[in-house]
Amino acid sequence: MNHTLHTLRLAMDTERDKRNFYMMASQRLVSPFDHRIFRRMADHATDHLRMLKDIYETAETASIFPTVWYKAETMWERGIWQLEEAKTVTDVDILKIAAELQLKSYEFYHDLGAKAVNPFEKVFYCALACEERKDFLIINHTYSYMIDPEGWFESVERISLDGG
Repeated sequence: MNHTLHTLRLAMDTERDKRNFYMMASQRLVSPFDHRIFRRMADHATDHLRMLKDIYETAETASIFPTVWYKAETMWERGIWQLEEAKTVTDVDILKIAAELQLKSYEFYHDLGAKAVNPFEKVFYCALACEERKDFLIINHTYSYMIDPEGWFESVERISLDGG
């Protein structure tokens, strides 16, 4: 079996599970702001999945990547399970779960890029890692805003709350 194709299938499964997590989580969120953020994250996962499918189809027929092996299970399945099992879950809890999972996704793609031999493959996985990092930062900013809006405005917007 071609290990690169296996890795790409695993990446597609990860993006599919990520989309499912964000869709399910968006239905459980109370805040309309959080709901919109999570719908946007689901759209990002859909875009990533579409891109991975295109690359997979090309790799399958043209063998554009050399063989790479990386064994991992999709961490987003566990996030979906956590949401399904939780009786009560707050927006902050969901944001915390999402941030942890985004960070793991970043680490997954970053490690693949570090282990890649082919320069194109290395750039590809590094680009995916950058996308995951951007998604993590969006979730992390939303989490920071939810737990401390004043502190978030002070640090992110660089405003002073002293009235002067």
